[in-house]
Amino acid sequence: MGTDIGWRTAWKPIETAPKDRRILLRYNPPLFLGIPVVGGKWNEESFHTHPIPHWENDKSHLLGVKETRRIQPTEWMEIPE
Repeated sequence: MGTDIGWRTAWKPIETAPKDRRILLRYNPPLFLGIPVVGGKWNEESFHTHPIPHWENDKSHLLGVKETRRIQPTEWMEIPE
């Protein structure tokens, strides 16, 4: 039970997430196939003509770019070692 409590309290608002490394992203409601947590990173799209910065995740290839931009995470946490 102690581990479960630590897992739940480790989540932070997505607005406070670092944008320089991979982290765990939590989605509410859950993502594709009901998956609530995936690894991901911030994408500035700095090489695009009309960039739309967004959080991308390990399932982005299944969802497609438009859905990945539209459905953004609500919380984040560091990837446990």
